[in-house]
Amino acid sequence: MVTIVFEDHVPILHARQYVKEQIDQAISEIPSGLGTPELMPITTGLGEIYQYVLEVQPGYENRYDAMELRTIQDWIVKRQLAGIPGIIEVSSFGGFLKQYEVALDPILLQSYDVFYSRSL
Repeated sequence: MVTIVFEDHVPILHARQYVKEQIDQAISEIPSGLGTPELMPITTGLGEIYQYVLEVQPGYENRYDAMELRTIQDWIVKRQLAGIPGIIEVSSFGGFLKQYEVALDPILLQSYDVFYSRSL
């Protein structure tokens, strides 16, 4: 994660446009497999008032890896915090995002009268 701070007189939307233009130029130079950079939601140092880290208690290190901690953050902690009046955004970073791959069996789907198109 990279945080860029501009001088106070620079309008936030102009600053984001400047950064987006530079990111678009840099994308072609980033080695494949490292992902694509993207802009995060608008926040400021004044609006970001609390940071925390989820850590595993001693003895449980083998039970929770970086992906599991990020999943707990995104699906439990973040949702609880988002329900607090006055909180506008909870920005997560770090860890690894859990991904699911689904393989459809077209014959089994058809047996349930469900059809799909490969063009989706």
